Amino acid sequence: MSDEDEWELQTHLRFSSHRPLLGKLIVFLKRRVLLPVTRWLYEYSLENFRRQQRVNQVLFACLEELAIENARLRQQLERLVDKS
Repeated sequence: MSDEDEWELQTHLRFSSHRPLLGKLIVFLKRRVLLPVTRWLYEYSLENFRRQQRVNQVLFACLEELAIENARLRQQLERLVDKS
């Protein structure tokens, strides 16, 4: 895998609106209603996110180890085939 930062969950929120008249009201509602609900949901799910990240790391480590073992076994098989 390339960069581990690419796989991290990004949690920052930026509220803006392109509407000139209703924009301030929409941003206000997002900050006062949407942000607290989103924050609660994130905090509620945070442990599951961490647990899933640990599972992913272990799974990728196992896959890497299996790939190395597979390459080693192929080399041994090629040597045995060349000897016979």
